[in-house]
Amino acid sequence: MSVVGLIIASQMGYIEAGKLNFGSIGVMFTAFLPMFIGGFIGRFSNDKLGYLLGAFCTTLIGLAFAALRLTSTAQSIANALLLVGFLAYLSNEDRLKRAWRRLAGPPRGTPGPAAPSSPAKPAEVPAVTGASAS
Repeated sequence: MSVVGLIIASQMGYIEAGKLNFGSIGVMFTAFLPMFIGGFIGRFSNDKLGYLLGAFCTTLIGLAFAALRLTSTAQSIANALLLVGFLAYLSNEDRLKRAWRRLAGPPRGTPGPAAPSSPAKPAEVPAVTGASAS
């Protein structure tokens, strides 16, 4: 998390130390999106690497906003919408996977329903007669 904070601080240029009021909420809010993206990436790799990649991804998103010449207000709104969308996805991830499986059907190459393993009528035991009956 400290690496993420360092990358965010390097983007902003500075962070004032010693402020104990609510002025630091903006800095904390900007760390939420990289933290959640990094946590998601960290599921599939190392957690620390995921957080670093999450900070890198949000830096690239910020550069894309700057290339599109969006104002800082529009960038803040877009970041907030990305955060809300990502949180909505994370909280409903299992439901979305189940819905996707229902829509997609069974995976290719899987057999259909199995045939019955035994016939409907049980096999009759042959009757033993004669000398082999004892």
